[in-house]
Amino acid sequence: MANFLLYQAYNRDNERRHLRRERVFRDRTQPFDAYNDTEIIARYRLPRHVIANLVDLLDDELSPRTMRSRAISSSLQVFAALRFYATGSIQQTASDTLGISKASMSRIIHKVSRALAHRANQYVYFPEDQDSVNKLKVDFYNLGGFPNVRGCVDGTHIAIDTPKYDE
Repeated sequence: MANFLLYQAYNRDNERRHLRRERVFRDRTQPFDAYNDTEIIARYRLPRHVIANLVDLLDDELSPRTMRSRAISSSLQVFAALRFYATGSIQQTASDTLGISKASMSRIIHKVSRALAHRANQYVYFPEDQDSVNKLKVDFYNLGGFPNVRGCVDGTHIAIDTPKYDE
């Protein structure tokens, strides 16, 4: 009888080890189809046509090189990275929004950021000849009264509370 009970216990433990975790397939709704123009700008901070241009520009670098049926499309990768950039939130929040795992989100942000950085010199530059520099200085002065400005970078300002004493 004792041998029989040991045999049953062994089989139960052995069966648990061989059980595979079921794969989870998340709904990956395409944001182009799910949101109107106003909602896309609110969520991703760029208009639809700019995002479409980004997808076309980065498609060669981001398109999946696998024949797997659940590969993440280049358009969804661009949307995922833009959502992360737009919210400044943790990766988990952006990945939950689009139905992507946290690990995939991390890889996507790295890939999209690298692809954008490779192309930065085509779109981000400062004029080097003196005539163009002088024209920029005049334009910025006329725009906001800022003297000697050659360019600017968009960003988000965050209020930081100063320490009370010697914190």
